[in-house]
Parts: sequence; structure tokens; C-alpha cells
Amino acid sequence: MRRDSGVTLVEVLVATAITLLVGVVIYNAFFVLFRSERSTDRESARALLESQLLELLFQDIRSSISLNEVSPNTYQIVRLVPSGGTLAERRVTWTMEPKALVTRRVEGEPIRRFSFVHLIDPKDPPFKLRLERVPEGRFEP
Repeated sequence: MRRDSGVTLVEVLVATAITLLVGVVIYNAFFVLFRSERSTDRESARALLESQLLELLFQDIRSSISLNEVSPNTYQIVRLVPSGGTLAERRVTWTMEPKALVTRRVEGEPIRRFSFVHLIDPKDPPFKLRLERVPEGRFEP
């Protein structure tokens, strides 16, 4: 009996199935990696923006002499700042606007906006800004 050096149809089908299986596994691995990387980028951008916002808020609170809730989600902080060798009062207004936008307005400075719109997952809890007075007389966010 003589055997030809070619391949049979069964061998071709098995090789094709194995190749397709390996291709699907590789495609899924890249898809999961890409989705994970995008999620990580969003989380790190949100953490950076939150740290910048909190640093400014803490700075305002540390140098504050009063805190008033002007309206729901709007707070006005009067703080002392150095000015010409003395301390001058400066009003700072923090507003939590709809759709996860926090605005900081300071007399004599450009308005700062912190937008979390594209950084919040719809499954996350609602974004809120709330300041409360603590018993010792200090403020905390």
C-alpha cells in the first residue's frame, strides 16, 4: 500500500479549527486588555481631578473665617489671604452643578471648573459636595 505525501480533508479541518480557536483566544485577550486599560485611565483621571479639587477645598477651609450655605449645593467661604503685608478677606464660592460639575469662584481669579461628567460610571453613587461644621469649630468636607 502506498501513501501519498498530501494531507487529508480531516487534517485540514482540524488545523483550521485549531487556528480559529487560537485566534478567538488572542482576540478576546486584546479586547479585555483594551477595555481594562480604558477603565484604568478613567479611574486615574478621576482620582487626579478629585485630588486637585480636594486640595483647593482644604486650602480654602484651612484659611477660612466663615462658611455659609448660600443655597443647596452652593457654599461661600470667606478666607484670609496675604495682601500687601496684611491679611485681607476673600470670598470663595463652591457650587455643585448638575451633571457632576463642581465650580470654584474666587474674587479676582478665573473660575475653576472640575467636570466629572465623563469620569463617572453610571453605576457609581451620585456625586455630591457637602460641607458640615464639626463640634470643635473646624470645617471638614
